[in-house]
Amino acid sequence: MVVADAAASQHAHRAAAQLTALGERLFVLNQPGRVVVMWPASRPGGQHDPQLRQLRGIAGGLVPDVAGLGAVPGAAATAFEICRTLRPDENGLVTLAQAWTRVTKSQLDERHGFSDALLAGLGTVPEPEREVIVETVRAYLATGSLSASAERLYCHRNTVLNRLGRFQKLTGLDVTVPDQAAVALVALA
Repeated sequence: MVVADAAASQHAHRAAAQLTALGERLFVLNQPGRVVVMWPASRPGGQHDPQLRQLRGIAGGLVPDVAGLGAVPGAAATAFEICRTLRPDENGLVTLAQAWTRVTKSQLDERHGFSDALLAGLGTVPEPEREVIVETVRAYLATGSLSASAERLYCHRNTVLNRLGRFQKLTGLDVTVPDQAAVALVALA
């Protein structure tokens, strides 16, 4: 199942027509602000390549396997949540495994102001310093290593350590602790 922006509707309908001509099925449902694209369960061997090939080029949320009709509404909601978090420069279909931090952040921010509350302390420092701190934290979260982060950022590992310490002072999150690193990963998504 795929959910994409309404602008993808023509592409989806064209893909459905091409697949129908090949004996495959693809169902397209236009809804306000989005298009939902579904196809029958995978053939033996789990293949739904023709559908995904035809949908290449659409930017949207993808839930590749839906376990029965009863699971369709939940899968559609998940695919829509993924779609809502896509960046303007993103192309292609994105799964929950690829976008889980952004989807989680979106949900928590809407309900609880999660990121604003956690990152409020960063607002007390000048923009250039904030950018450097956040860039350092993201590098550390991506690598899990002071040395690898320093290499990536072209600075000394002690500089990385100092910036992580500054982030901890401003947010209360120590990204060297796995539980807190996960919270920071979501807040910065």
